[in-house]
Amino acid sequence: MDIFQVEAVDFGTVHELVVEKGKGSDWHLEKIVVEEPTLGGKKLLFMAQTWLRDRTDKKKFASVTLNVTEIKERKSKASSLLRNQQMKSEGLWKIYFTKCHEDSSEEFEKSWENISKLVMIFYGTNGKSEPISLDGKRRDQSKNHITYDVHFPHDLGMFYKVTLGLHHWRESISQLSLHHCKIQNTATLDTFSLSTNKTLPLLNGDQWIELPVEWPLREPLSVVTYHIKIFSSDILSKINLLCVCVYGDNGDTGDRPVLLSLPPEIQQGKAKELFTGQIDAVDLGALNKIELRIRSKSSCEVDIRALHLKEAPKEEPVYIFEVNETFLLDASKPEIRREIPLSSVTKDEGGVENLEEYIIKVYTGDKRGAGTDANVHIILFGDKDSSQLIQLNKSLDHRDPFERGKTDTFKINTKNVGRLQKIEIGHDGKGFGSGWFLEKVEITDESTSEQHCFSCNRWLAEDEGDGHTVVQLYV
Repeated sequence: MDIFQVEAVDFGTVHELVVEKGKGSDWHLEKIVVEEPTLGGKKLLFMAQTWLRDRTDKKKFASVTLNVTEIKERKSKASSLLRNQQMKSEGLWKIYFTKCHEDSSEEFEKSWENISKLVMIFYGTNGKSEPISLDGKRRDQSKNHITYDVHFPHDLGMFYKVTLGLHHWRESISQLSLHHCKIQNTATLDTFSLSTNKTLPLLNGDQWIELPVEWPLREPLSVVTYHIKIFSSDILSKINLLCVCVYGDNGDTGDRPVLLSLPPEIQQGKAKELFTGQIDAVDLGALNKIELRIRSKSSCEVDIRALHLKEAPKEEPVYIFEVNETFLLDASKPEIRREIPLSSVTKDEGGVENLEEYIIKVYTGDKRGAGTDANVHIILFGDKDSSQLIQLNKSLDHRDPFERGKTDTFKINTKNVGRLQKIEIGHDGKGFGSGWFLEKVEITDESTSEQHCFSCNRWLAEDEGDGHTVVQLYV
């Protein structure tokens, strides 16, 4: 990543960038982020995901035009709490678990003995630790305390949260009750505590809990509830396991199971299903990606259109992760993992649930070498809004899309952009002979049954025509 400071006459909010590359090595441009300090720290994201290669014609520069996705930076409490706090965390630490005097039940005594089954992950400003199992660690035990020694080989910086969990709890542990924990560096005597008062596994089946680190005279981060909405055209009860790992400025949640429910106002049998769930986590700051884990006991297809996350009880921001993929689940094979980058951030929930379905037909020309194996994307522009960059990778017609003389159909769900006016379509130039002759694109708005045709009849190739691999087409 390279950072540049540019001074220019104020011309308002940037909506479009033209990026040019001179002669030299090929360059893969992933994205450009523009921060406008005069607009209260607002950041503008320009997704590219394309190669810029030297031109074969007389023009000097390879270029690409990028359109904006606006992201408003959230100045979270978490960011301010972690800033300017320094500490070296490598070395030996002692973990003190204190017994709860009020609970002397036989069930609690048995649970107290299971603390050695605990697994801990420490998050610091310089990264996170590997999962640390207390089983086999050196320990001292008295009537009311159990002490473990834990060594950190690397400096993780200032600790700000700890994740506690159990491995294989179904096999050997009915539950584990936790109350108070103190952790101290044996060299510097830096000491923080964790207030737990939790019982694992939790009622939602989650065997992990996140706890903010409590330093003396410092305010800890807050534990927040993230509401998750999953838009699918299938019944997600077919899935045996659905886990999400949410990533933000302040680390990640780790893999967390999500128990989904169908809101009563959403009737099954419609083209779009809405399922909801939630996870509790220490404040992640601004979210930037999620990772999905999906598994099923039976072989099936599951179509997931998008995921929306927001922090309860706030109405904004809403983080939108567009998926638009049909997952082919095989009971005999391991689970499927997918990393989903952030698509956009919206200020309110109004209209967020109203995803529109579009049927996109892409016609590849019948010319020699017309097909491509590169990654093809599309962006829809309407009179109300524009979609995010959408990868066209799951053809409903062919396993290998964009072959010579073939037509590929894609079904996508994205926000309502209004009446279509233009599209951007292109590819990243990856693969041998990535040049592509695109004949036309037909798009049907399923909500209105209105069909739009975008004629192209040109090469999208670095060694053909004007050398562009991305083009904007108008109705």
